[in-house]
Amino acid sequence: MEPTENPSIEGGAYANAADYAKILLMHLREGMCDGERVLDADAVARMQVDRIGEVYDGVSLDPTLPGYGLDWFRDRTRHVVGDAGAYGAMPWLDVNRGYGAMFILEDEAIVGVQMRLDIQPLLDELMDARAAH
Repeated sequence: MEPTENPSIEGGAYANAADYAKILLMHLREGMCDGERVLDADAVARMQVDRIGEVYDGVSLDPTLPGYGLDWFRDRTRHVVGDAGAYGAMPWLDVNRGYGAMFILEDEAIVGVQMRLDIQPLLDELMDARAAH
């Protein structure tokens, strides 16, 4: 994109894996990042509430994450949230297990979703085994 004083965040934001990891950690830490409060804990929790289910009795297009809050699609049976990117990036948080993960790739959104569906059960199993020790 051309240099501008008014950047198109939607079409021009840049983040690397370390940047995005901080965002995921901030959500897991209820708004804290590097020891500083970035968001109010209630705001973080509110972002993960299933608003389309609560207010509209609706569902998202992703049957594995049918709820939707503020930028997070939500599993309705567990506290798992995610947000597939248009080009395949796929971050998610399992709030109850206390972990986040993200795939960064350039492909179609469905590829990132499918990777999450394939890998998430393995990560869940690893996290459950770790918690049992």
